[in-house]
Amino acid sequence: MSIGFHTFTIFKKITYDEARQIYKDFDKCGAVKIYPLDKYKEHPDASEFEKWLYSNSSQSYGISYHEKNKGISWILRFSKTTLGYNEDPKAAIKTCSIKAKINPKIFTGIKDYIAVADEGLLGTVETAFNLEADSVSSILGVFDSYYLNRVDYCVNFDLKELGINCTPEQMMKLIKHANIPSTFTEWTRYDEKSHRKVTGKNSFYLKNNSVNINCYYKHYQLQREFSDCPDIDNSLDVIRFEIQCKYLKVYNMAKIIKNKAMHLSLINEMLSDDVSCSIISKYFDRIVLRGNYYTIEKARKIIKSHNFRGKKEQRLINALELINMLRGIPKAKATFQGQEAEDFRRTLRELADININPVTIPKEWVIKGSRIPNLLEAYYGKIENEQFKEKLEKAEVEMVCEYLKDNKRK
Repeated sequence: MSIGFHTFTIFKKITYDEARQIYKDFDKCGAVKIYPLDKYKEHPDASEFEKWLYSNSSQSYGISYHEKNKGISWILRFSKTTLGYNEDPKAAIKTCSIKAKINPKIFTGIKDYIAVADEGLLGTVETAFNLEADSVSSILGVFDSYYLNRVDYCVNFDLKELGINCTPEQMMKLIKHANIPSTFTEWTRYDEKSHRKVTGKNSFYLKNNSVNINCYYKHYQLQREFSDCPDIDNSLDVIRFEIQCKYLKVYNMAKIIKNKAMHLSLINEMLSDDVSCSIISKYFDRIVLRGNYYTIEKARKIIKSHNFRGKKEQRLINALELINMLRGIPKAKATFQGQEAEDFRRTLRELADININPVTIPKEWVIKGSRIPNLLEAYYGKIENEQFKEKLEKAEVEMVCEYLKDNKRK
């Protein structure tokens, strides 16, 4: 199990002349493939490249390595359309850009396609980046000269390690009934057979302008997209929860962090374990929600055991039954408006307060104890237990050392 980040993208602005030189340097190094990203624009021959640049206002190039699974790729963007260009590329200010998308583990030689990276790997990533950039072009500069453009924070929940008593497919069915905040829309595609829009199998994908939320069964995803993955069997019980922070979100986060402490390295701070945990917890609580999963019968008994006053008990039970009947929080939430909608949101928070997830276990599932633990709570519970064991073992070692010292003195 691990929590941290899967990939991140860094960028910096460069001048038009610098962009031209970087293009030439990549082209000379021979280790990469350069291809245009913009639609309807052809890739010019090398002999026509200079002439082509002068005649086009903008163009973006993808740069990938011939070496398979290098762990880094680039995007070089030319632009002459912004302030500072007066019909002479040499007069342009920094209107172009260079981006590097990095998979930290693969880039640093760790051939693990399932585990995620954490802050402990950043020093190695920086060293590897500086060496790679310098081998291509001095204009690319060093790691510290870049800014974050995107971060994909994520956590792997290994159901077997956590002692979760259901299959990954069952867990994904529960998660697909989770909450969808009003600022998000769920990804769908048109299915030719059913003639309707459908969501992804074994995945729950939400998106908006600044953040994407992607929760999926890792083994199923690898089978479809990377079937020859060398460690694919390690994903058999893994549910991945990803928070893909796009530029707008990253920019706002960076402003907050920079205002708090001017001396911090923004990249290091935003990729720190504390920030990773904070982002994961924030969006997990908003979407999957806290609380264990129960059968509707078991959840009713727990609510009644609290002996709530007035109409609260019935309101909590009614919410569970409505979500169960309509198969999901979003459909239940859509039946309310105005104050009723706010009351429903309050009811979800109150269920979390008594550790009940509003999504209930289908009655046809045979689940021991009629309960499935909450993923994030189980994860942090295991971490706390491991930390407690480490402290206990350390204390025992110290006691033995003290005992041996005392005996030696005697």
